[in-house]
Amino acid sequence: MEMKAEDYAGYGFGTRAVHAGRNPDLSSVPITMAVTGEYGYARDGNPTIDAMEAAVASLEGASHGVAFACGMSAITQTFYALLRSGDRVVCDASVYGLTRSFLEKGLAKFGVSCDVADFRDPDALSAVLSDRAGPPAKLVYCEPLSNPGLHVVDLKWTAQLVHAAGGRLIVDSTFLSPSLLRPLELGADYVIHAAPKYLCGHGDALGGIVLADSFALVEPVMEERHLTGGPISPFNAWLILRGLVTMPLRMRRHCENAMRIAEFLATHPAVTDVRYPGLASDPGHGIAKAQWAGFGGLAGFTLKGGKPALDAFRSSVKLCKPWFSLGDSETLLLCQDADPARGVPEGRIRVSAGLEDPEDIIADLDGALRRAQ
Repeated sequence: MEMKAEDYAGYGFGTRAVHAGRNPDLSSVPITMAVTGEYGYARDGNPTIDAMEAAVASLEGASHGVAFACGMSAITQTFYALLRSGDRVVCDASVYGLTRSFLEKGLAKFGVSCDVADFRDPDALSAVLSDRAGPPAKLVYCEPLSNPGLHVVDLKWTAQLVHAAGGRLIVDSTFLSPSLLRPLELGADYVIHAAPKYLCGHGDALGGIVLADSFALVEPVMEERHLTGGPISPFNAWLILRGLVTMPLRMRRHCENAMRIAEFLATHPAVTDVRYPGLASDPGHGIAKAQWAGFGGLAGFTLKGGKPALDAFRSSVKLCKPWFSLGDSETLLLCQDADPARGVPEGRIRVSAGLEDPEDIIADLDGALRRAQ
């Protein structure tokens, strides 16, 4: 039984997380591993992949989704599908490093130029969009909560500027999930997720997805997947579907724990700076409060003592896990290399708040902070 995003349009978000995309005659979506079927090869469709795409589309308020083998595959194939030689791209300065490298270096091999601006600055973005020296910006890319600087971007205002300049806005909303933000509602044309993070929530399924609110926008991306491959595996699609059921509950806990952690860090003598959009002191607090349904599970703080303190802190945590990903059920700490251009000072640590008891997370952080000084 085929289920589409619109089948549960009248239900609440939590209900759609449980039901959208699923066959009501079965207790679980079957994992269809067949390489070929009614669509041809699985890169053009598969019942399990279709269910995952429909479920995420329903949660994002999109009409269609296209799932890929990983988040970077979703990003690269979307740009390949929509661009031609001579086109120009604009991206926010603080986006994920691998994405920025692809936009600046990877696309250059195909004759596509990329300009960078700080999207928190209205004048800077307006200037780069209206640059008369080059072609109009065809695609504009940003993250509403940037990786790794945790800068907050005003999506509504950004979408208005981009559309006024004749471009289309692509938003990577991995850091927030559809539980907290649905970029299409604020004017974005496409939204992308790296699915191992909050969609899945357990760090055990690689995948990515691109979504839009019309078939005309998604069709070129579907065609790109047909031509070049890279679909998500049915098993990973099934794992992500399973994770979506608990995403609303998980995100609530992630947000609650992150706020508790940020409030603790803001008063700690070993910490010089705390970034969390839920804090009134955070530069992005006003935008996040107005546009998001919650402040997210990610916080950042800067240690006194620079790199020596950072190394001591990393070796002292016991419960929290020094790691490079985010969105898992356990609390993860990214001890970052200094990168001032992207908003990362020396001694910066990103916290992906897990689902543990907040008192245990805070006690572990406190002990490591004291040992690091």
